[in-house]
Amino acid sequence: MTETELNIGLVGAGRMGTAIARALSQQGHQIDAVCSRSGRAAQELAALVGARAEVAPWEVARSCRATLLAVPDREIGTVASQIAGRDSGWLRGRVVGHLAGGLGLEVLAPLGDLGAGVAVLHPLAPVPDGDPSCLEGAWATLEAAGDAHGWMREICRWLGLGVIPWGGWDRDLYHAAAVLAGVLPVVVEGLGERLARSAGMPSEVEPALRQLFALAARNASRLGAGAGLSGPTTRADTQTVARHLRALVEVEPRLAELYQLIFDLGASGQVRPATSGGRIDG
Repeated sequence: MTETELNIGLVGAGRMGTAIARALSQQGHQIDAVCSRSGRAAQELAALVGARAEVAPWEVARSCRATLLAVPDREIGTVASQIAGRDSGWLRGRVVGHLAGGLGLEVLAPLGDLGAGVAVLHPLAPVPDGDPSCLEGAWATLEAAGDAHGWMREICRWLGLGVIPWGGWDRDLYHAAAVLAGVLPVVVEGLGERLARSAGMPSEVEPALRQLFALAARNASRLGAGAGLSGPTTRADTQTVARHLRALVEVEPRLAELYQLIFDLGASGQVRPATSGGRIDG
């Protein structure tokens, strides 16, 4: 399969859609058409990546061999039905995929019933601002039916995403795991910076705390979640923890509860993931 055989359309010009469009464009792969609820957003993204701005999702799907639905989870079924409602035979042989980790292929059933290949391509990447660097080194889970499998793998290759073939796991737990890994660390870093300010430290300490955050993430990547732990948790230093809890209660009792939970989970070894089977592809 070559790039000329697979022109790509994008429905949604938000953060993830923008990151994907920009990443593909930077790698020399053409986004052919874009549409969005906001016509202005679609026009701006289309101009940025050299695409054509369309008004409706079905116009994108009709003109492109593969279309990615980068819309909120709650809108995917509606968009799929809108596209299906405009089909007059042209959907057969085309591919439509959504990017939501919490939903499966069933939400695209109206398209699959009309002969389109359907897929779920979920990038395991936090994307707060549409910057394509958010996807660098990331992985994605991929579930596909029909012709969608090969085409979506090609898109992953262009994006530089490692691929984890979908194995029929508990989708809600999978998505919760992704949210915890991708969102919770940033929340905890923000809490650390808040506590530093409450302690009377100047704002200049924030770069130091952010570097601490980056070093901790590096340890998790290098050693794994369990072996990468350090601090009072690994020393069973209950006296230090007790002092921390007393100080936290004065700032926000819920932070003390969170700190105690984190300490208990770390000390009990529950952050060490159980070994499970499954194949992943680089």
